[in-house]
Amino acid sequence: MLESLSKAFFRGFRRTPEERLRAAKLVACDLDGTLLNREERIAPSSVALIKQVEQLGIRFVLITRRHHQAVEPYAEELQLAEPIISLDGALTCALHADAPLDTAEFDQDFALDITDEIALTDDVDCWVVTPSGFFTAKADTPLPWHHVHWNIETEVIPSFEGLARQGKILEIVASGSFHGVNAIYNYVEKKMRRDELKLRLYESNARSDQWYLEVRANAATKDTALGRLLARYDVDYQEVIGIGDNYNDLEFCRKAGYVVAVRNAVEPLLQMADYITQRDFNHEGVDEFLQYFLVTRGAIAGGAPVPATKRRPRSR
Repeated sequence: MLESLSKAFFRGFRRTPEERLRAAKLVACDLDGTLLNREERIAPSSVALIKQVEQLGIRFVLITRRHHQAVEPYAEELQLAEPIISLDGALTCALHADAPLDTAEFDQDFALDITDEIALTDDVDCWVVTPSGFFTAKADTPLPWHHVHWNIETEVIPSFEGLARQGKILEIVASGSFHGVNAIYNYVEKKMRRDELKLRLYESNARSDQWYLEVRANAATKDTALGRLLARYDVDYQEVIGIGDNYNDLEFCRKAGYVVAVRNAVEPLLQMADYITQRDFNHEGVDEFLQYFLVTRGAIAGGAPVPATKRRPRSR
């Protein structure tokens, strides 16, 4: 058995990029900075190409930092049947589903403990993220800019206890002065178990006196969520095409059988990419690859495949 596994490994190691493309069964594609342009729209040409990819029987999955509700309009436009992986992997949910398909577990008692500590801390407010949206105890709690432009309504509720009792809290965001938010950071860091939570402390882009702390389960990653979805489909990571642009795309792209980076991608992703587009996200860079892929799979008759700007062989 060990020998057969070894042979399978080395067969995978020797596969060419074109062979990996022909073996692909699923495309996992990021949104912001990748498929969406600066106006946060998907180009009609991209919509048409993605439909052609799906007609080959290949699944197309959106995988993004955005909340599920902010992604549903794009999934509807693309007429996708696949679940959406959102909140950087904290939530996997089908379009307009009543319940999530999968979530990254967040200890709900600890979540309430954190929100209670925030309530006791001067100059800090709190809101929580659930599969159904955003909730806060104060109507004027400022959201980070990347949440504001998602245009999701925030509901004001007197207590988060009901949400925790239903196991719905996926993420907590503390908002306020540096001193207050940093105090929450230290509180959570001291109380959490090793590798339990992921903390992100950062300053507002709009106000120098406004700071945020995002707290979510350490298991909330794109690669973990995608791996669970692949298991449901009985698809191997080596049969996945990963398309992205930023650091939160690195892990799932690193595991994918074939990696596509748009020209504006961060350097580590460019280094691991099999295909780098000539155009950036604002000029339908993803279209270049989709056209190349469709030619490689024989879905576009005639003509030579669209060449990649740069294809770097990776160890397999």
